[in-house]
Amino acid sequence: MAKIQITSDTFGLLCKFFVENKTLSNVEKKDIEAELYTTMRTIEKENKRFESNAKKGEKVYFDVFYGDKVEAKNLGAKWDSEAKSWYAIEGSKECDALRSVFETKDMETMRRK
Repeated sequence: MAKIQITSDTFGLLCKFFVENKTLSNVEKKDIEAELYTTMRTIEKENKRFESNAKKGEKVYFDVFYGDKVEAKNLGAKWDSEAKSWYAIEGSKECDALRSVFETKDMETMRRK
């Protein structure tokens, strides 16, 4: 079976269509809205997982203040002396733990420095 790529914008339009449909009762609209919301969250999670799998093995850099370096190190971050930044390998447990505490750095921003 072929997968269909649905963007957030397209999905939003579908939600709006079903919720604003005047022939549906309020209960039906709420049921559809809840189902669409759940489906959207599932799609977003799958997209993140897919993107994550595509980037496995790549370094993910984190925005860690000097005072937080011990915490980052305890969570498994490694120091990249060339990039002068803390990082973890995408797809690792350490990367997931660091993401829950620290913001990731944008690679384009890092290249300009």
